[in-house]
Amino acid sequence: RIMKSTLRDALIALVKAYDIAGKPQLALIHLRELLHHTKRSQIESALQHQRLHLERLEQSAARSEEPALLGVAEAAPLSDGRRERFKAQLALLHRQAITAELSEDPTGEHVYRVGKLAALLAADYGCDDDTCFMIEMSARLHDIGKLGIPIAILAKRGRINPDQMSLVRTHSAIGAELLSQSGLPQIHMAVDIARHHHEWWDGSGYPDGIAGKAIPDAARITALADVFDVLTHARPYKDAWPVFRALEEIQQLKGTQFDPELTDLLVTLVRRLQREVGDLDEYLGAEARESPFIRARRKIAEALRRANNPRPGTLS
Repeated sequence: RIMKSTLRDALIALVKAYDIAGKPQLALIHLRELLHHTKRSQIESALQHQRLHLERLEQSAARSEEPALLGVAEAAPLSDGRRERFKAQLALLHRQAITAELSEDPTGEHVYRVGKLAALLAADYGCDDDTCFMIEMSARLHDIGKLGIPIAILAKRGRINPDQMSLVRTHSAIGAELLSQSGLPQIHMAVDIARHHHEWWDGSGYPDGIAGKAIPDAARITALADVFDVLTHARPYKDAWPVFRALEEIQQLKGTQFDPELTDLLVTLVRRLQREVGDLDEYLGAEARESPFIRARRKIAEALRRANNPRPGTLS
């Protein structure tokens, strides 16, 4: 705790360690400390940012053209350089989001597929290129709050009990809190997605029970992409469904769980992609397979698999 620069990583490690050791209460204690530390750091960062902002304003007060130039810069489309800087800023959070999902998705590709499908759906919904890019980057963080959920629950086969379900449902609020305290610019969309991607169109979702257009657009879009990907891939508690069955299920939930207009757009989009690209996983998860983090995780997993299952005739 004296080494402030490493405290956050230490707390994350402790949360995971106590969870693996079967001590969820201690994990939750350290998670609360992590949230408190992150919030305090964000406040300190905001104050520093405000001081620097005021200094810049004072320095540019004599230049009347400066406000206009700032306004143009804010309204200008995101250049390739700005997009790459934003992706770099989110890189650590993306790695954490992948880690949060590994007990349910060992490949690490789920967050990338959801982000890509959400961006494509957003484009069909009429969003501009920059908004689609922001949705793709932000949707990858939708389940980052699962870092605060015991792995034993997430990896459990079969149904979980009501108490465990209540705990799992806290991941949306935890994720929103973690992201909101990250101090990163343009993080608001990711916060909205993390908090509200389990809200239902009819208001029966969680955590806030909001309904209809009160649910942020990006969250409604990501919810459909997330459910489609979960349905069509195996999880510890379920087998993978074929695409046609997943689409039928989503259509049945049109107007209750999902935005009716977006539901129709998703069904049309998926069927178009099947015709145009064939293998949905290959297309939607292409960027994941280029990720150094995911490649490293796969090498580690393969090494562990070989160590646990030595070939006949070799020393174990």
